[in-house]
Amino acid sequence: MHKILAAATGGILFPSLAFAQEGGIDQAISNAIKPIVTPIVDTIFYSVPVAGTNFPLIVGWLIVAAIIFTVYFRFIQFRAFKHAIELVRGDYADPNDAGEVSHFQALATALSGTVGLGNIAGAFAPEAVGGGIVGVLIQGLKRATFSNEAGVGSAPIAHSAVRTKEPVTEGIVALLEPFIDTVVICTMTALVIVVTGTYQIDGLGGVGITSAAFESAFSWFPYVLTLAVLLFAFSTMIAWSYYGLKAWTYLFGESKRADVTFKAIFCVFVVIGASIQLGPVIDFSDAMFFAMSIANIIGLYILLPVVKKEVTEYVEKVRTGVIVKHA
Repeated sequence: MHKILAAATGGILFPSLAFAQEGGIDQAISNAIKPIVTPIVDTIFYSVPVAGTNFPLIVGWLIVAAIIFTVYFRFIQFRAFKHAIELVRGDYADPNDAGEVSHFQALATALSGTVGLGNIAGAFAPEAVGGGIVGVLIQGLKRATFSNEAGVGSAPIAHSAVRTKEPVTEGIVALLEPFIDTVVICTMTALVIVVTGTYQIDGLGGVGITSAAFESAFSWFPYVLTLAVLLFAFSTMIAWSYYGLKAWTYLFGESKRADVTFKAIFCVFVVIGASIQLGPVIDFSDAMFFAMSIANIIGLYILLPVVKKEVTEYVEKVRTGVIVKHA
């Protein structure tokens, strides 16, 4: 059925591809998409050589922003960590507040949009070893940047639906996402790969390295990993379809027609994406993902004083007991 749908869609959208002589419809679609995707990817991920490895400037853009925001808010990701846990547990949840989901549900949705390729499949890059310690550090910065949504501006779409009167709570809850994505999952995966030495096996890459690492200790683990990757891929697809739908209806208005139109377009591109090689799909999605950070971080710089004022007022309300626990 998958091949039939792919062939039918390819024939409708790219009629000339139906006559491809080599590689089948999958390769034909890939060949048609590549000239469009490559210039976009090369622009977004324009890189400069640093310590034997290529360093994308977009990564520098995100890292500089992270440092500035961390200092400006006085390391709030550490100061508010305990409070973030309390919010996720529902300690401050008021059932009378307007909203659709809990803090935990918003956190789970945002995590489901990133956990997978960036964390399980892409936690280790053997090419970084060739660049020495500096090269490894740079690759680590790249993976830390690529493995979560910090600075991109997509997670707030999930958090905007939370039942709360205080918008600041969602910024505090969202602080947990990079910690879970990068510090916990990426680190655990990379440590297993390094300890087992599977990064030294030629021909392995991505989730293959992770699978081989765990298989060296548990012969049955590749089956578990396959299921995990499948579920994370599905949850990522659902999370980003929701993000896309909210963006679509913001532009074209809330209506059944707008809703159905977006879902139809989304389903068509799911089929196209499943019909072509993985490389162009990942490259294009990553490029679009991080292109959002350009406009988003500019907006964050502009709104820094406003956000700091809101955060300061919220922290004071919690300290003085104006905001109390409900659980």
